[in-house]
Amino acid sequence: MNDRGGRGLGLLFGALGGGLIVVEGLIDFVRGAYSVAIGHPYLALGAFGAFVLFVVLGLVFIMFAVLGSSREQDRALASGVVMVVVALLGIVLLGFANGLIGLLGSLFVLIGGLLFLVAGR
Repeated sequence: MNDRGGRGLGLLFGALGGGLIVVEGLIDFVRGAYSVAIGHPYLALGAFGAFVLFVVLGLVFIMFAVLGSSREQDRALASGVVMVVVALLGIVLLGFANGLIGLLGSLFVLIGGLLFLVAGR
């Protein structure tokens, strides 16, 4: 696989993983709105906090996936390192606690980051 193909796959996996993490955040938003509706404000506060965290993290992953797909090898390598480190931290800290969609998104971001590392060498 050439460098451009690896970056294209890295962009695909990174953007798909970031999108899945954003979807997990939207699910947490709905979960928080439901908790407010049934009268559990503290559960809603936690769900809204997770919503903000997941949406910001997913958008950051998408941004790094786009940056890594540029022509320069240094950007691909740096984006790959950031994506791998943050995805591994997310997998270790998230686990199965919050949802399977977020965990699957983190795995896709990890694969995308590894592809950027291979393409950036």
